[in-house]
Amino acid sequence: MAARNGASTTQQEQLRAALAQVQAAGNSLLDRLPRDLFFPRNNGFADRRPITLPDGRSGVFEVIYSVTSQPLSGLLDRAERQVVTRIGDTEQISSEHWELRAI
Repeated sequence: MAARNGASTTQQEQLRAALAQVQAAGNSLLDRLPRDLFFPRNNGFADRRPITLPDGRSGVFEVIYSVTSQPLSGLLDRAERQVVTRIGDTEQISSEHWELRAI
C-alpha cells in the first residue's frame, strides 16, 4: 500500500518497522488468557504497553479483559476482551465477547 502511494524505500522500511513493533507489543498481550477462564476468581485485568515508533511518535497498546461469573456455580457467564491501540491522535478499538451457556 505504501509503495502504491509513492512512499520512498526508506518510508516503506520505517512503516514495516513500525507495524512490526505494534504487532510485537500486541502479541504478548493477546496470547494471554486467564488461567481461571472457566471459573473466574476476579473481575478481569487490564494491561498497557507503550509503543515508540521509528519516526519518534509514541502510543499505547492496551488490553482490557472483564468477566462475570454465574452466581450459583461460579462458572464463567460472560467475558469481554477489548484491545485499544493509540498512536498520536488516532485510536483503534476492537473487542471480543464470549458467553458460556448450557446446550
